[in-house]
Amino acid sequence: MIGVGKLLTNLNKNRYKHLPIEKVMSGLYLGVTVNERYQLLPEAFLIHEQNLRREILEQFLADAGISNA
Repeated sequence: MIGVGKLLTNLNKNRYKHLPIEKVMSGLYLGVTVNERYQLLPEAFLIHEQNLRREILEQFLADAGISNA
């Protein structure tokens, strides 16, 4: 919910202008009201701007649930 809220406040920025508000809200809405599985929008939430040095890449993968990469 927090991520969707932050994304909604940033939809006017260049990085997110291509995302329609309906698409941003639909996963959360369906997850809460219809009890469907919520899905993240990869094009919104899986952006990583740092150089992927070994330490950064390891942390990135650990944050995604892949440990000891």
